[in-house]
Amino acid sequence: MQKNHCPLCHTNKFNYYKAGDDYLLAKCSECGMVWDNNPPTNPTAIYQKDYYNNDFPKGGYSNYFQGMKIN
Repeated sequence: MQKNHCPLCHTNKFNYYKAGDDYLLAKCSECGMVWDNNPPTNPTAIYQKDYYNNDFPKGGYSNYFQGMKIN
């Protein structure tokens, strides 16, 4: 479902920024936020059940920074 306003500042001043086969990015003219104005109706088609595959009881990342390299 397409939005007719920015999800952050709620203005209706935006332009379409970039489009692809399965996305339509919009950019707010007021705050600069970019969002997918044509999100998938079925997110499970993108994120399978094992998307977060770890031993963390609540799912998600157990340690988001663990794989990062510090310079």
